[in-house]
Amino acid sequence: MDLIDASLLPNFEQVADVKFETRSLYDDIDPMSADIAFYQRAAAFSEFNDCARYRLYIDTLIAPRLMSGLAVSVDATIQHPIQVSLKDLTKATQGFAEPDDYLRVQSCGSFLRTIQLLSYLDRHNNRAAISAHDLRFICEHTIALDILLSEREIEALYELSDEESKPLVAVLALALYKAKSRDEDVDFKFRHSLCQTVLTQFHGKLEEFIVWLLPKTPQIANYLLTILDRQTLQKLYWLIGSADEADRTRQAILIRFCWLEIEPQLQAASKMITVDLVKQVNDSIQVHFSHSDEDEAHRSYKQQLRETVHERLARLGSWFRQPEDGFVNASTRQLGELILVEATDGKITENQPFEWSGDALDIQIDGLSVHRMYDCLFVTLRNALKYGAEDSLIKINVSREAQAVEGVSQIRVP
Repeated sequence: MDLIDASLLPNFEQVADVKFETRSLYDDIDPMSADIAFYQRAAAFSEFNDCARYRLYIDTLIAPRLMSGLAVSVDATIQHPIQVSLKDLTKATQGFAEPDDYLRVQSCGSFLRTIQLLSYLDRHNNRAAISAHDLRFICEHTIALDILLSEREIEALYELSDEESKPLVAVLALALYKAKSRDEDVDFKFRHSLCQTVLTQFHGKLEEFIVWLLPKTPQIANYLLTILDRQTLQKLYWLIGSADEADRTRQAILIRFCWLEIEPQLQAASKMITVDLVKQVNDSIQVHFSHSDEDEAHRSYKQQLRETVHERLARLGSWFRQPEDGFVNASTRQLGELILVEATDGKITENQPFEWSGDALDIQIDGLSVHRMYDCLFVTLRNALKYGAEDSLIKINVSREAQAVEGVSQIRVP
C-alpha cells in the first residue's frame, strides 16, 4: 500500500465496502451458458472481487492465445485454482450458478470446460493417451478449439490419439490452420490422414464421413464444414480430382448436413402426421359414423374411409423422412407446381392458366439436378408471373435435348 497516496485509501475502502450482487450479471441466462455471460459482463465490474478473480483465472489462459502476435506477458507465478485431469474433462457439465463455480470441475458450461481443457494442456507435458470416446465427449463440450488450441497442442493431441481419434484431430488441425491462415503446405500431414481415413473407412466419400460425424460429434462436423471451401477441397488430392468435383462435393455435403441437422424435426413431423393425426381422424370417424355399424354396407364404407385416410396421411408423412442418399427425387412438373405455389404465395387462381407439355415433363430427376432445376425453374416462372401479361397463359414445355452419356440427359425448359 506504500505505492498509493494515503489520501486515496478511503476511496478504495469505500469501493471495497460496496455490496455487489454478482449473480445479477448472469441470473437471466441459462446455467449452461451463464459462465460465458459472466465472463463478458464481468469486464465492466472488475473493481469487484468476484469479477476480478473470475476474469483473472480465464484471461491468464486465453489472452496469450488470442493475442499471440502482441507478445502478451502473463505472470507465471499465478496458480490455476483447480488441477484438472483427463478424467475430469470427460465428466458431465452441470451448469454455472455461483460466482466461484469455476473452482468446481462440473459446475460449468461449454465455455468453462474449454478453459479447463486449456489449463490441462498448459500444465501437462506428459499427457495420457486420449481415446476416441473421450475426445468426442471433450469436443462436444468445448467451443472454439480451432482458434484457442496451439499448433504444438494439436500435434501433441494427434500423437496421443488412437487410430479412431486421429481423423477427429485431423479435422481440428485443418480448422486451426485455416483459421490462422498458415502456410498452405504445413497441414499436409493432417490432410493426408483425413483422406486416408475417408478412403479406407468411408468409400472415399466425404459425405459418408460427415454422416458418421454428425450424430455423436456434430461440433467436429461443424469445424469440417467451415473449412471445406473449393480451395481446401481441391487440396484433398486423394479424394477430389477437379474444381468441378470440389463444387459438387461441397454441395452434396451441405445438403446432407442440412438433412441431418433437421432430422429431429422431420421425425417429429412424420410422427405427428402418421400417428397423432391418424388417431385424431379415426376418432372423428368413429364419432361421426357411429350409427354406421348397423349393416354391412355402412361398416364397409367406414373401413374404406379409414384405409383411405391412413394411406393418404402415410404418404404425406413420408415426405418428412430423410432420403437415404440425402437427395430427394422429383419431376419437373412436381417442382413447377411447388414453385407456382411459392411464387404466388399460395394464391394461384383459376384466372391464371398454365399449360404443361413436353416429353420430359414427368421424368424423375435426382441428386444435385433437382436443386439446379429448382433454381432455374423458379427464376423462369417468377419472371413469367411478375412481368407477363396479367391472367395470360403460361406455357411450360420440358423436353429432352440430348443423351450423350448413358443415364445422363440434358433437359430444356423454354
